Amino acid sequence: NALGNKGASILAASQTIEELNLDQNGIDHLCAVPHIQNLRLFNNQITSQGVEDLSGNESLNSLDLSFNNLDERCLSVLANVKNLTALSITDNLMDSHSEVFRKALLKAFDEKSKLKCLELDGRKIDCTQEPNNKKVKV
Repeated sequence: NALGNKGASILAASQTIEELNLDQNGIDHLCAVPHIQNLRLFNNQITSQGVEDLSGNESLNSLDLSFNNLDERCLSVLANVKNLTALSITDNLMDSHSEVFRKALLKAFDEKSKLKCLELDGRKIDCTQEPNNKKVKV
């Protein structure tokens, strides 16, 4: 596929598309996706800077950014995707076993987060709601 950034932007701006699969399209940054609920961007070239336009999004529930070029900086942006319940960030530039990553993850997805499922390096991590506190179990 070779849709690229321009084609992806046109599709993402649609007011009728709720689910969009843009896997393997050579995309390196995202535009705002105001109406899309489920977005797959598996195996592109998206960087942490390339996800900044998603901050504040209220419609996105599920996001797959596996096999891209994201580092820990993307976590603070993704934490501001207000209704995100499922996130896959497998095989990016993050060291999921490092203390830096763990701290960034816990800071980003705190008790205000709606995140229920995080897929990281092929592992599904359960983000469970406990009586007054949300915890990401890494």
